[in-house]
Amino acid sequence: MASGGRELRTRMSVETRNTDDELIYEIVFNHFKRHKVEISNAIKKPFPFLEGLRDRELITNKMHLT
Repeated sequence: MASGGRELRTRMSVETRNTDDELIYEIVFNHFKRHKVEISNAIKKPFPFLEGLRDRELITNKMHLT
């Protein structure tokens, strides 16, 4: 019976993490969406920027090469 409690806590923490991750991604996405012109003007060389996005799995390799 004690192990059932641990499993519930583990499940809840995973659900909380997923919610937290979604919130973080939404905040970051909204920031980029609001400041996309300033950000694009600040990027002088696209390849290091795109490689960073690819390395962090924010874009796919196919998107990077296109």
